[in-house]
Amino acid sequence: MSIYSGLTLVTNAVSSVISLGGSEVNNSRRYADLVDIEAARVQFAATLSISVRVEYSLDAGITWATLVPEDSYVGSNPYISQWMVIPEEARANDVLLRALAIGTGLLTTVVFVEMSFR
Repeated sequence: MSIYSGLTLVTNAVSSVISLGGSEVNNSRRYADLVDIEAARVQFAATLSISVRVEYSLDAGITWATLVPEDSYVGSNPYISQWMVIPEEARANDVLLRALAIGTGLLTTVVFVEMSFR
């Protein structure tokens, strides 16, 4: 089993204009060991209504795939996603993760983005 059950992708609040197409949240890239991880979910808070997509890369950020889609959230601020099954190809060591915020083109502060694993 992994040595952790959670990972913070955004540790300090970040303010930026969040585009409709998505903007990578500054300083959200983290490496994780997902070898023994079956599922993940994301919790985040922001000053405006946005969504967050978490992507993973197996080649140090050259190509990206979706781990937790932006339409998987329930509730209100803070938002929490459903548990998402980790794709077999993502169950590896040194998987690079990043958070992308999908917004309305307005200045928004992403307060935190955290992942839970099981």
